[in-house]
Amino acid sequence: MDTQYSFAVEAIQAILAPAIMVSACGLLLLALLNRYTVIMNRIRVLSEERRRLVRATTPPAEAVPLEVARLASVLRQLEDLMDRVRLLRNAVLCQVVAVGCFVLTSLLLGLRVAGPEWLKLSHPVPVFVIGMAVLFAGVVIEGTDVVRAYRTIRLEVGELAQGTKGKG
Repeated sequence: MDTQYSFAVEAIQAILAPAIMVSACGLLLLALLNRYTVIMNRIRVLSEERRRLVRATTPPAEAVPLEVARLASVLRQLEDLMDRVRLLRNAVLCQVVAVGCFVLTSLLLGLRVAGPEWLKLSHPVPVFVIGMAVLFAGVVIEGTDVVRAYRTIRLEVGELAQGTKGKG
């Protein structure tokens, strides 16, 4: 009886171990989705500003030089933000696939312990390793976005600095 209880406790611990990875992925997803939302909102604001500037700069011969410069900056930022949103989408998808792998790992471990005989042939370790690899890919993609975020901010700040120099 004692060995059965010990076996059950070990099985439950093994089944719940991937849940830690699910929680970790959940935290990463929360951060990624927050950043994704912020970037999407920034794209909307810049798109609206772009539309306003296009109206204000038509015809180009009569456009105010600062507005034309701002329009060019907004277009560069929109292009960069669209690339960043694509990166974050891919990072989010990696996190979702990783969570799926960790949940599947727990299911396979549970089925190995309490499932039918033919399911005891399942191998949860490769599924867990795949989940870790996909999680790592998502983290690398997120790191790429962090580098790109700095470039986007430099575009905005660089334009502001140029506008200040023109007025001084």
